[in-house]
Amino acid sequence: MNRNKIANADEAKLRKTLIYIISLLVDKQYQEIETFTGGRDLDADTIQQIADEWPSPLVMPPSDSIEDLIYTVQSVSQEDGKKSWLIDALLYSELEGRSDLTLQLVIDDAPGELYQVSIDDLGVM
Repeated sequence: MNRNKIANADEAKLRKTLIYIISLLVDKQYQEIETFTGGRDLDADTIQQIADEWPSPLVMPPSDSIEDLIYTVQSVSQEDGKKSWLIDALLYSELEGRSDLTLQLVIDDAPGELYQVSIDDLGVM
């Protein structure tokens, strides 16, 4: 699937959501991540353990363009009129630039400025 065109997604809202969750991760705001995601799937302690074990500190992407934020969109679904996307978000580190570590997210349509997010995985793709 073309990562540049995510079916039926508000690209600006998606970009803002991804930048927000990545910035929390880069800033080591693990409890804030758990609060934002509602603690679904990965909790703050697990996220911190994985991030701390990574050999290089994470940094913000070089830009907020979709090309620098999304590696793949694995699936798109719609249930009861609510859209969801399974996205592998790119991460960047001081040593690697574009990192092998990725953030697998389930993005659910939601009212407001940001989509609803749960972290499915944080690991090497």
